[in-house]
Amino acid sequence: MMNRREAIKRTSLLMGAAVSATGVAALMSGCKADVSSDWTAALFDDSQMKFLRAVTERICPKTDTPGANDVFVERFIDRMMAQNGTDEERNNFTKGLQAMMDYAKTTFGGSYDGLSEEEQNKVLQTFHDGTEEQKTLFNSLREKTFLGYFSSEKVCTEVLRYDPIPGDYQACIDYTPGDRIWSL
Repeated sequence: MMNRREAIKRTSLLMGAAVSATGVAALMSGCKADVSSDWTAALFDDSQMKFLRAVTERICPKTDTPGANDVFVERFIDRMMAQNGTDEERNNFTKGLQAMMDYAKTTFGGSYDGLSEEEQNKVLQTFHDGTEEQKTLFNSLREKTFLGYFSSEKVCTEVLRYDPIPGDYQACIDYTPGDRIWSL
């Protein structure tokens, strides 16, 4: 049986970076976005959800593959934070979102989702390069975005290589550049 430290280590390797304990807990508990039409947010208010929808799509936009909005990443983040985040994490993340929303409004005179792509990028760049608190928020937001994206059923089955009934164990498989990577 794998211990918590090993699970975090393996998940970090999968994601290519450090993954928070909240993220690992969300994955291990089977957290996923609710895609039903009667969905309601568990943690964030309407303006925060609208912001999350816009910012996650900016972080992981639709190209020839689905974007964050196509797999409801903002709903994943809401559920993950509500179910797996500590009170302190929820508080810090919510305050950080509000700070980013306020920065967009005071700097560019509008809500994030109404800004041009260039202005949206400047908001993200400011938090990426800013104070330690801003960097922490940006990294947390980016981690949660990619965690929600790469753990979604649509991405796992349509973007990554997926084998619902795996065959024999093969420790080393040749990879050809351009091939899709395997999902778990």
